Amino acid sequence: PLAIASDRALFAKPEINLAMPPTFGGTQRLPRIAGRKRALELLLTGDWFAPPRALELGLVNEVVPHAELMPAAIGLARRILRHSDLAIAGILTAVARGLNQSIAEGLLVEAEQFARMAPTADLREGLNAWMARREPGYDGSWTHIARPDEARRASLALDQGATTKRPFMLG
Repeated sequence: PLAIASDRALFAKPEINLAMPPTFGGTQRLPRIAGRKRALELLLTGDWFAPPRALELGLVNEVVPHAELMPAAIGLARRILRHSDLAIAGILTAVARGLNQSIAEGLLVEAEQFARMAPTADLREGLNAWMARREPGYDGSWTHIARPDEARRASLALDQGATTKRPFMLG
């Protein structure tokens, strides 16, 4: 998840101070974000740390003055929400599903999300807006773009030609 921290925030993984290991995934998530050595330091010492260290470790995206925390969070949300809901969902899915897989498997997840997005009106609108140098207007629906009749007929003719040349593909 994305995170913005106030400059007044304090961070810690203090469970060791209670003679217990972290629960709810602390020993699994922290090494994936901060790296094994840094995570072990935090998990094994229970030390508190300031927002600049959290930023350095990748635990937060940004540190802002306390009074600017909510405006910064709302600003980040607005920067995200100006994009297609479908593209946002595809990116979140690809990152969540592909993160702990091999790079090859993660790339397949990414390709699957692109394939789902490719025939949508949102993708067409994004490309058209980019070419026209204007802001896109996404509708967020899964409406797929229908090919014109000429393209459909040409595609059907190609498909039929392929089956006549390859009898093993028939019926």
